Amino acid sequence: MRGVVCYPIKSLVRYFVPEQYEYVCVKNDVDLIETIHEYQPDFCMFFSESFTSPVWEWLPSLVQKLPTDIPIILVPFHRDQSLIEEIVRVKKITNIYVLSPGLTHQQIKTELLRIHDTKKSIGTDQEIMNSRENRIYSLMSPGGAGLTNFCINYPLFLARQNRHLLIGVVDMNLYKPDLSLFFHLNGYEIARYRPDLNGLDSSNKEGRDLKQWLQIFARSEYEPNVYYSSAAAQFSSQEISSLFFILSKIFDVVLIDWGNPMIQMEAAKQGVLLSNKTIFFSRPELFSLKNVDRIVKTLDLPDEKVGLMVSPYHEAEMSKVSMKDLAGIKVEGTLPRIESSRIHQAFQNGSILINEMFPPKAYLQSFKKCSIGTNLNLSGVIAR
Repeated sequence: MRGVVCYPIKSLVRYFVPEQYEYVCVKNDVDLIETIHEYQPDFCMFFSESFTSPVWEWLPSLVQKLPTDIPIILVPFHRDQSLIEEIVRVKKITNIYVLSPGLTHQQIKTELLRIHDTKKSIGTDQEIMNSRENRIYSLMSPGGAGLTNFCINYPLFLARQNRHLLIGVVDMNLYKPDLSLFFHLNGYEIARYRPDLNGLDSSNKEGRDLKQWLQIFARSEYEPNVYYSSAAAQFSSQEISSLFFILSKIFDVVLIDWGNPMIQMEAAKQGVLLSNKTIFFSRPELFSLKNVDRIVKTLDLPDEKVGLMVSPYHEAEMSKVSMKDLAGIKVEGTLPRIESSRIHQAFQNGSILINEMFPPKAYLQSFKKCSIGTNLNLSGVIAR
C-alpha cells in the first residue's frame, strides 16, 4: 500500500501510518499535487492544519486537482469538522473519508487500516445468502415513548433467546443520537465511509466487492452476537439503499432507531421502503397518537408493513381499539411503565435494565410477547 501524506511535521508521520505502508510525506498543498501525480499512490491523506487558507477555499480546489480513483483521508481540526462535512455533502465529493478530530496516532492508524480493509470481499456465497430470511426494522417515534430504552435492552434480550442470530443496531437519530452516546460509538460511525456507500452502485451490489462492514460495528460487551453502529448523519436516498443492502447481507436482524423521521424525511422514506416493517413508538395520548397517524400518512406506508408499540402503557389509560383508531395502525405490542428515576439512573450509570440483578419483571414479560426479530426462517444461514 503506497500513500502520500500531507502533514507539517514529517517526523511524526511514522507514528500514525501503519508500518506495512509505504509513503511519501509533503508539507503543503503545492507539493501534494505534484507528488501525487508523480508517485501514483493508492491513497492520499492530509490534515487541515497543513493549510493556511479557509477550508471553503482550499478543500473544493484541492479535490478538483486530485485523482478521483483513489481514496482521500482527511483529518480535520475541531473547528473545521462540521464545515468540511457540509462541503463534502453539498459538493457531492464521493471519494473522501472525513475522520474525527482529536484522534490519537494509534486511532488514526486503526482508521487507515479499517478503510483499506473495506476493499476486501466479505466472502459471501450469493446462493446461500439469497436463501436467508433476514429482517430490517425501522423504529420511529414522535418522542417520549421509550424508543431509546427499547433499543438498548431488547436486542440483548433477543440475542439471549436466539444465539444463532447476528443482530445489528443502528442509530440514525440525527438530532438526538442517544444510542451513540450511551454505547460510546465514536469511531464506529457509518458516515465516515460515504465513499464506499456511493461506490456500491447497481453494477457491483451483487459482485465480490461487497465491503466488510462488520468491522465498523462495535461488538456488545454483553452478548457476542449483537453489534452497534452510529449513522446519525444526513444520507441521500442512494446512500440509504446501499447501506440497507449491506445490513441485509451481514445481519439476520437489524433494528434502526430513526427517532422522529420528520427531521430527515427523504432518507426515512427510502428507509421504510426497504425495511421489512416499520414500528412506531407512541405514548397512549391523543396528540402522540395523532402525530403517528400524520407521519404514517406522510411516509405512505401500507398497513401490512407498519405497526404500533405503545409505551408506557396501562390498560386503564386507553383501550387498544381507541389507540388503533387514533394512530390509524394496528397495535403490535405494549411496554409497561418504568419509574423515570430508575431509567434516569440507568442512563447516568451506563447500566442496562435487563442486566440488573432485579430487572423490571413486567418489562421482561413484554419483551417475550414482542414479535420483532422472531419467527425467522434461517435454514440457509452461514455457520459462524
